[in-house]
Amino acid sequence: SILVVEILGLLSNLAKSGLLWVTTARERFLIQLEAGRIVYAQSDRPPLGGRLGEILMARGVLDAHDLGEAIAAARERSEPLGAWLLAANRVAAHDLHEALRDQVQQIFNRMFAATDSTYQFEDGKRLNRSDDVRLNVIQLLLESARLHDERVELPFPIGALSDVASSD
Repeated sequence: SILVVEILGLLSNLAKSGLLWVTTARERFLIQLEAGRIVYAQSDRPPLGGRLGEILMARGVLDAHDLGEAIAAARERSEPLGAWLLAANRVAAHDLHEALRDQVQQIFNRMFAATDSTYQFEDGKRLNRSDDVRLNVIQLLLESARLHDERVELPFPIGALSDVASSD
């Protein structure tokens, strides 16, 4: 079976545009690509701290009161939170971009760690909403791989490798 990271790498290398739906046992993801780059990503079950507003608060860009007002105003206008924050001059474009990058990286980390997933790609499809980010799939995957490798515990102590090497 093909892993979702391989699918993402292939779609990126082929500079594909469309929607990739990824379903794992715990979560469903939607990734929008344009010319092989990520322009939008979402999850149906983001963990605590994984929503855009929470990330902006953690970065010190918004406080809880400002976030509450922004969410209410964005909902009232049926706008994505990030788009409303920019239009209302509540956040700088750089701060929003960095928060969106953090959010997408968190999504990639969870997809990377999923052992059993299914996917469906809709070539050429796009959402009406996009927060004007263009993220490199390979960089996101490499960061997810690095974090995954740091968390994986080896089944033997590191010193055992030198014992085996010295016995040859």
